[in-house]
Amino acid sequence: MRMSSNILARRSPLGVVAVAVLGVCVLRSVPGAWVRASAEVAELLRHAGESFAETRVRVYGKAYASRIDEIRGKIPETGAYLLVDAAGATDGKPLVRHDLAPRRPVAPYLIAAAGPIGIALAAYAVHFNPPALASTTWTRFLIQASIPLAAVFAACAREASRRLPTTS
Repeated sequence: MRMSSNILARRSPLGVVAVAVLGVCVLRSVPGAWVRASAEVAELLRHAGESFAETRVRVYGKAYASRIDEIRGKIPETGAYLLVDAAGATDGKPLVRHDLAPRRPVAPYLIAAAGPIGIALAAYAVHFNPPALASTTWTRFLIQASIPLAAVFAACAREASRRLPTTS
């Protein structure tokens, strides 16, 4: 019995068509990928000597960059902050949080403190005897909420002590 040297002779016609279609798709995508990669490399080379501050101004705008620099000047690197975006200016993007690093946001602690209280209120709303449940569990929920609140108050006290004038 003679073995055929052609590898395609032993394959199904559908498999050969699938491989051919895959090859055409890959060949068709190469020029577009090359154009996009070339444009990105050209952009990289055009801004090669930029500092971080110049890049931030170019990408986010001068108003944003100057406001972030002002906030960074007011909050020490080991400080904490509470960010309230009442106007919805960041569209839920964590841009400000990353630009203010290594400063820690206080909001996660406040959310953690609200968790046990929310669970307690939900439990009392569905329980058949809420006063009896509250008498046995309310202090436990308050203790669980007080731990993250203590971290928030400690951060506020540390910041306040830094701002007090020193007497010597």
